[in-house]
Amino acid sequence: MKLTSKYAAITLLLFLRAFLSPVSNLVIAQDIRVNARLEDDVILIGEQTTLTLEATVPPSCLLVWPQVGDTLVSQIEVVRKSPVDTVPQANTEGTIRLTQQLVITSFDSGYIAIPPFLFVYQTAGTEDYQTGETEAMLLQVDNPKVNMAEDIKDIKGPLRAPVTFAEIWPWLLCVLLLAGAIILFLYYRRRRKKAQPLVVFRRKPSQPAHVIALDELEKLKAKKLWQSGKVKQYHTELTDIVRNYIAARFGIHATEMVTHEILESIEKTPVGPSIRSKLRETLELADLVKFAKENPLPDEHERSLNQAVDFVKESVRTADETPAEATDSQMISITEDQK
Repeated sequence: MKLTSKYAAITLLLFLRAFLSPVSNLVIAQDIRVNARLEDDVILIGEQTTLTLEATVPPSCLLVWPQVGDTLVSQIEVVRKSPVDTVPQANTEGTIRLTQQLVITSFDSGYIAIPPFLFVYQTAGTEDYQTGETEAMLLQVDNPKVNMAEDIKDIKGPLRAPVTFAEIWPWLLCVLLLAGAIILFLYYRRRRKKAQPLVVFRRKPSQPAHVIALDELEKLKAKKLWQSGKVKQYHTELTDIVRNYIAARFGIHATEMVTHEILESIEKTPVGPSIRSKLRETLELADLVKFAKENPLPDEHERSLNQAVDFVKESVRTADETPAEATDSQMISITEDQK
């Protein structure tokens, strides 16, 4: 509680009244009890001790608490101050005890006097302010005892504290993050080297792969692209259908491979040489159209489509699919020459 100029004037007036009227101090002692005590009155230079201020007052009393700065006197420093704590007293008709703790220290040796602490208060039903003060105290500050007969010793080295998990977990986290980054980088390089996507999302088709492929081939034939001069688009869609079928049927990433990579991968499957030969002709003719601007004959367009159909049908039979998947009822026949 900060003392205002009004309280300062009242305090000075009451201080003079205390010297002029000893009876007034006797009344104060009956209304309020104040005290100050040291936890240790003997310390070494630089050590700390606790000084406790106490005041016991009735609940209707208006009390001005002593203001303490950074020092009590020039030789005593205040290290820390606690808030003023209020503790109701039991069996004392509502009396309240107020306490505050001051942690003090000194860097001067000798006997240091701590002056009294002044409390200003006003009781209920009165207009006069009264004062109460604590007793003066004496703090003894000693120098460390030094044995001059002994040899001078070096400064003691720092103590080694045990390493805690809180100290090492940031380093562990960095190591884990670095290891994860290295693994991701190696995985990325491996997938890129094999021309494979970083993340593969596989969706189970609602129909078998060969049924989907044959249906798309039938739709492609119905578009009559090469008949209308869209030769490149025709062969591009034709090879896309075949690539998607190979990817779905054999698990080969044919959509991201060039022709020779697809043919090399197909050699590792149960597909026979004659079927692979048909696939080769279809893919190579499409490459000539797309990259060399080849303009095949009409029968070559039809043959590429029919070879793609044969590849799909025969690869299903060769791979020993279930009879239900290999029956001709599910195979879509491609009629010739719809120009």
